[in-house]
Amino acid sequence: MTRGAGHWILSLGSICALGLLSQPVWSQPSRPVGPIVARPFVHPTEKKVDYGLLIRAMRQFLANDRYLLKSELTLKANTPGASLISVAQIQTIAEEPNRFRTQITFINDAGNVGRGYLLVSDGLQVWTHDLVNNIYSVSNYQQFQDANDNFLSGMLSRLFSTIRNSAGKDNISLLVTVPEDKLVEILETKLAPDQAELKSDTQYLEGAKYTTYSYLDQTKGYQLQAFIDALTSEIKYLQIASQNRKTLNFNVQEKVIQYTNPSSVPADAFRFVPPARAKLQKTPISINPFLQ
Repeated sequence: MTRGAGHWILSLGSICALGLLSQPVWSQPSRPVGPIVARPFVHPTEKKVDYGLLIRAMRQFLANDRYLLKSELTLKANTPGASLISVAQIQTIAEEPNRFRTQITFINDAGNVGRGYLLVSDGLQVWTHDLVNNIYSVSNYQQFQDANDNFLSGMLSRLFSTIRNSAGKDNISLLVTVPEDKLVEILETKLAPDQAELKSDTQYLEGAKYTTYSYLDQTKGYQLQAFIDALTSEIKYLQIASQNRKTLNFNVQEKVIQYTNPSSVPADAFRFVPPARAKLQKTPISINPFLQ
């Protein structure tokens, strides 16, 4: 399940990055609740995609070299004979290049705290600390990015770090400075709905209206959706869902609680110091949402 989720979470970002960065125009001057699934696998074909809003939303995440993100991630899975749900509270402070400190706390159905993890990256290495068992492991940054469970550290964080690394610093600078109408022209050409399977719609979640962008793979049965506030251009939800009756149905939704761009970060934010009696585990520690 995590391999599919990790792959398709990045699909929309990869499509946008490839479409934008290949164009010659750039060479010219509370308590967790279950997931609220808003009509998954509805993929409208007639509505015009508002690429301007999509561009503004991406710019808000990519324009700054550091951010603080608090979110709630809900994972719901159904397998033959079993139904599982897990909720995680996530807080990440990040700074380029590839530095972050992420606290993950899983909450059970009764609202009690379950397993917890601390992830620290200095840009080259990533330390994963299992807070309950007081064990930690170390991997290089690329190994962490390639791990099947890394989406549990925050889908939005992983999505935009992948876009940054794929695009490169110079192209990211262009993304946030090129006039919006030029970028819209690129997207309308390279990411037309009939070519890229990118669709737009309007949906309501928790009483609020959002513009949604959906990427659907009909063959594999995955849908990735971003819910954006049209007034603020802020991404409020990111959702990935699968409907494969032969194997596994799952829905992963991340709700943004707070997103800010601090002027600075603590000097030791990206430094990991093993706590007393912590043991180093040679194999990577897997983030398991269903162990409480």
